[in-house]
Amino acid sequence: MESYLKYPNLAVVNRANGGTNTTQSYWPDIGTWTPWQDFTAPKLYALFTDVVDSEWTVRSCLRTTPTDWDGEFFDEDELEHSVITSQIPPLVNVALCHVLRYVKLDKTHSLNLGRAGRTYYEPGGDRRFKADWALCSPIHRQGSDYNNLRYENLLPGDSKLSNKWNSSWYESSDPTTQEAWKDPVRQILHYSDKTDRRYGFLITDVELVVMRITQMPTSTGIATTRSPREQPSQGHSYNISSSTDISMLSGAMRDMSMPSSSSHKPGGPATDGYRIEYRAIPMENHGKGKRQLTVHLALFYLTWMAGMGQGSLSATYPSFDSSWPLLDGTFIHNTTGLLLKKGKNIEYPNPSREDRGPSWVTVGSQEDGEPALALTLEPVVSLEIT
Repeated sequence: MESYLKYPNLAVVNRANGGTNTTQSYWPDIGTWTPWQDFTAPKLYALFTDVVDSEWTVRSCLRTTPTDWDGEFFDEDELEHSVITSQIPPLVNVALCHVLRYVKLDKTHSLNLGRAGRTYYEPGGDRRFKADWALCSPIHRQGSDYNNLRYENLLPGDSKLSNKWNSSWYESSDPTTQEAWKDPVRQILHYSDKTDRRYGFLITDVELVVMRITQMPTSTGIATTRSPREQPSQGHSYNISSSTDISMLSGAMRDMSMPSSSSHKPGGPATDGYRIEYRAIPMENHGKGKRQLTVHLALFYLTWMAGMGQGSLSATYPSFDSSWPLLDGTFIHNTTGLLLKKGKNIEYPNPSREDRGPSWVTVGSQEDGEPALALTLEPVVSLEIT
């Protein structure tokens, strides 16, 4: 599968004029901006080896066949609709469908990266201040009838022209360039805070910049905390290991889902800004056999992590390559949501959660019809298995 996500991208000609980016004074502040050390091709390949090496027979073209007109754009709207929409999400979405089929979850789960018009935003809100891109899933939505149904945005993203934003501008000594770099990043922070999601991205005609966002709570005066963050949901889990067959958890285990955070709850903790880890992937990256990230491959990894792994916003996260034990003896990977036969780097999925403690959960029923209960391991933050 990996080789299909490394095809060259469409060559583009940017004829757009420069200009200023959207800005709002109430957008959150940037605390730190540092390279995302874990989001690298070797580390991600190690986590996703089974799925990216899986056989994928492509029977038709995965992207719209470009014409001589499609690579030329004159403004941001044309970049989004003529270039990005037709060339980037289709391949990522087909890869997501393939992996869901591979792990036998395609009957119950679906993920789709596309425009954010289908997502929730405040009634009467200005559409200009809503994300351009959204990862959506049928199991994460609000409303029930035809007119008010909206999906939640599991991965907010925004488009920019490369002559209006570039990740390298952070290093500029020119104050004007620094400000031009800052506003789109703060815009992603705003979307992240509103949707309660830890991952986001900016995409231009020359690069994709993926981000992991961490709250930086104030040392005093913490406001009322949000509702408990999402816990490992066995309904999203599957076994995937080179040494075992793929199988779903039992019905009893699937019913043992922990409380989840389905949408942003007002009244989050007071912060001194947000810590941002980023990784910039040039559009020009391509090539089979090379251990490097391409835009399609990076977006596949990020969408899967946001849609199937732990994705809610918090002040601390477990290690990138860590897992947590389940009651049936398997382990769920904190970043990918993959089920493992053998755990390593055992860490609690949400170290900052304050209401952690022993919890009785229903895992089935006894012969007399009474519920069968089990005590979870939630009081433990981390442990070592030898």
